[in-house]
Formats: sequence, structure tokens, C-alpha cells
Amino acid sequence: MPELDDLAAEIARDLLPNTDPTGFRPHEDWHDLGLLVAGLEARGLYLMLNSAVKPPGVRRIASLHRDTGWGYPCIGSSEWGFFPTIGEAVLRAAHEALIQPRA
Repeated sequence: MPELDDLAAEIARDLLPNTDPTGFRPHEDWHDLGLLVAGLEARGLYLMLNSAVKPPGVRRIASLHRDTGWGYPCIGSSEWGFFPTIGEAVLRAAHEALIQPRA
């Protein structure tokens, strides 16, 4: 999954500067996913997850929101997809929120 590895490395350089970006794989590793979520929360980004069974598989979505005092607008989202892991959905949402935020 070179594309996902590239997204993860870019996030690691931005969010977790003390982490080796070439070994950071939140889409495959629960420990790295935990580091990612903790780092996002430290930046004031709150994770929402949802999934739905839709044959032939499970659709997932991850979105990140920021408290603005008048609401929680979406800053980044994976959008709905047949992601094989929750980590991939979170990784895609985190990349958008950190690198190309919506708001």
C-alpha cells in the first residue's frame, strides 16, 4: 500500500516529529493508530467513526471535527468507503484535516 504509506509518513512528519515516518503505519498497526488519535486530540481534533454493513462488505467513514464555540465543523473526512481497516479510514481523514483542511 505505497499510497497509504506515503500519507502516513506525511502525517508523521507533521504530527509526530519524534516518530520515524517510514515505520508509521496506523492503517495496519493498532499502536500507531492510537498514537495518531492521541496526536489529533492534542491538536483539538475530535474523531467520529461510523460503519455500515452493505454487501459485499463493511463501509466505513472517519471524520475529524474541531470545536469552534458555535459547533463542530468537519475539518477532514475519509468519506464512505469499503476500507479494509478502521485505520485506513482514520488515516485518510487525518491527512485531509492536517494537510488540506476543509475549514
